[in-house]
Amino acid sequence: MKYNIFNTSFFFHYKCPNSKEFIEKIDSESAIDNSKFEWGENCEVNRIPVKLDDYFALLKPSLDLLSGELGRAFGIKNAEAWVNLYDRGSFQEAHHHHPYDLICVLFLNEGEDFSEFYFKDRHNVELSFFWHDSLDVYDCIKPKICSGDIIFFPGHILHGVTAHKSDTIRKTFACNMLLKY
Repeated sequence: MKYNIFNTSFFFHYKCPNSKEFIEKIDSESAIDNSKFEWGENCEVNRIPVKLDDYFALLKPSLDLLSGELGRAFGIKNAEAWVNLYDRGSFQEAHHHHPYDLICVLFLNEGEDFSEFYFKDRHNVELSFFWHDSLDVYDCIKPKICSGDIIFFPGHILHGVTAHKSDTIRKTFACNMLLKY
């Protein structure tokens, strides 16, 4: 029996309705500046800071999908956004974005030997060896991601990116949001 502590409804996975336009705009960004970020000492990834105001109209159709699925309207009172560039060997350690309410990641491309986005169960270590052996427990979920997919999840959820093994740069747009509701 395979046991999963995760309730897989904790994240929302969509095909971004306007992914082509969104990706074209992101691809025009090129000003890597890792010094603009207060985080990053435990990972290896280049980042391009961007302003959410420049992307909000592109993000809105996906946010509307989320709002509809939740059956709840919300606004954004504060946010930060950036583009991640993973070259060979780049990775992102398991981390969270607390105190942000909502995190989104748009996947710009995919390919052979690309790093994988994953969610990590922080409570897995609380199970005894008996339960690990008896239930065939796993502590990580790697959603099947395609170019143009966007995911949303709460900021307290641990997540990361495995080591990138391709010579093609893997690109994602990421955003942290504090919500008003």
